[in-house]
Amino acid sequence: MQKFEIQFWGFVSGMSLDPCCPRCGLKEETLTHALLTCEEVRRWWFACPLAIRVEENEEIDILQWIGGSINFGVDEVTTRVFEKLYTIWRCINSLVFLF
Repeated sequence: MQKFEIQFWGFVSGMSLDPCCPRCGLKEETLTHALLTCEEVRRWWFACPLAIRVEENEEIDILQWIGGSINFGVDEVTTRVFEKLYTIWRCINSLVFLF
């Protein structure tokens, strides 16, 4: 879905759509920001067993980052990266959709 379509759907459904990140409130919530470069999320990546350091001003697309960070075979690193991405996504949804 394109950004316009998402905003239109939010308007029609009566949902308030704030383009800011629900975690930091400082930057626009893009997929890359939400899953990788938000300050809180960067701390999570570093604290996980993989100790991945993401630079604050890193300008990389999340899909490029995933492609460069994992081996697309089934191994422990790949599994942990996808587990972490899923956990971050679930936490974001909890912030946005649970009152």
